[in-house]
Amino acid sequence: NVQLRGPVSAPDVTGQVALSNAALRVDYLGTNYRIPRADILISDREITFGEVRLLDQYNNEAALTGSIDHDHLNDFSLRLRLTSDKFEVLNLKDYESEYFYGHLVAQVNSMSVTGPVEDIRMNIQATPAAESQLFLPMTSSGDIGTYSFASFKTYGTTQTLPVRKNRNKFTININALATPDLTMTMILDPSTGDAINATGTGNISLEIGTNQDLSIHGVYRIEQGDYTFTFRQLFFRRKFIINAGSSITFGGSVNRTMLDVNATYRTMARLYDLLNDMEKQSQIIPSNELADAKNAQNVDVILFMKGSLEKPDLTFKLDMPERRSIGTYAYTKLERINANDRELFDQVASLLLINAFIPPEGMLGTTALSGGINNMSDIISTTASSQLTNIVNRLLGDQSLQIELKYKNYNLSDAALSGGINRNEFRFGVRQNLFKDRVIVEVGSAYDWGRPTANGNTASSFNLAGDFRLQFLLTEDGQLRSNLFRTSNYDVLVDKNISRAGAGISWRKTFDNLEELV
Repeated sequence: NVQLRGPVSAPDVTGQVALSNAALRVDYLGTNYRIPRADILISDREITFGEVRLLDQYNNEAALTGSIDHDHLNDFSLRLRLTSDKFEVLNLKDYESEYFYGHLVAQVNSMSVTGPVEDIRMNIQATPAAESQLFLPMTSSGDIGTYSFASFKTYGTTQTLPVRKNRNKFTININALATPDLTMTMILDPSTGDAINATGTGNISLEIGTNQDLSIHGVYRIEQGDYTFTFRQLFFRRKFIINAGSSITFGGSVNRTMLDVNATYRTMARLYDLLNDMEKQSQIIPSNELADAKNAQNVDVILFMKGSLEKPDLTFKLDMPERRSIGTYAYTKLERINANDRELFDQVASLLLINAFIPPEGMLGTTALSGGINNMSDIISTTASSQLTNIVNRLLGDQSLQIELKYKNYNLSDAALSGGINRNEFRFGVRQNLFKDRVIVEVGSAYDWGRPTANGNTASSFNLAGDFRLQFLLTEDGQLRSNLFRTSNYDVLVDKNISRAGAGISWRKTFDNLEELV
């Protein structure tokens, strides 16, 4: 029941509006709210809400108060405030915001919407009140992941990039008192999935505006978490457990984020694999030390992430927490490796790839030579695959296309075999994700050559038909999938290719303990 009188340019307005079963959506937050009932009073100067009861999707309740000021339906300005003991304040998917997304249910100490309609400011002060997760893609307008070191321009002219600005402004400021109920995920490289997942404490403020990049301030002290380190071309990941006491300091823009993170990856390995043939066969190492070195024990790969996120300083250290081998020849060799950055990096790569040490000398004996070639060839071929993939992606403009090159040497010397086995395998493959990554197609071929088992002659085998694998992701998260495949691989025992084909359905679940699986 609203009455309007007077000139159209500045009418006199009086009346009231009764809302029933109304709803609203805040696009910038991705949240939907219901209003069971509200009585709104309207005058020439303001639209008064009184106290309106809002319900989120979980029926959590919040109180909305305030008004919208105006001058005879001109020059609107908002003065709204919301408070709640438990309320959903964020529900954004990754495709809905390039700056931050996630799900946050919080105690809202204050949520205000103020300012004229052409320059609205939303301020939220909240503390997590239930299990929540916030994702921060750590990219800037320069996009670290796709930064090009070469740019082209027309000489003799000055290039200025046009910047389109929205005339209306909308600024969101979220001041969050982080608690262990909030899991913060910093996505360091969206293309590989490298990310820091952590829970902890701190006062974090995020500000994002219509015409400005995300700005983050505050210190986040990590109580527990992990750093997921991805080898994209080898299709596996390694998870480092972040040590308590690590911290992330946000200084505004992404490139001013400072890291002080220590994380550990634990595996089982033998100190015996650090020894070359000469050391194993000589008498310089006592037999009891050799016996100890042959037993696998826990090895910690400790990662130190220091400096800015734009140019982090990554260093490693190898440690054996059981301490049982301190003072032995093999342990002393490990200590020397820790003091040599190049050898240390090789051992870290080997532990992450195959969960084993490799002899740092590598070329002194037959066994060491073979082991060194096999491990390093995998690393080199992976690097070649990565570089070739980057070139093809840039030429075709398709980031979902992946090229795979792999070389492997495998051999076995045995007196019972005539000449033993010494063969090489080269694989080439192409992988393509289609239909929003719900369909994965892989094709490839392999060439295998060298000395087979029985007759001692050199023979080669070329997989002309090629391998084929088609995967259908039946669920969006990819846990449930069906697949069709055909493979043809050389079998050294029968000295010919063995072909296999079939179809299947699989389900997989990643978990850290049995409770999560259940």
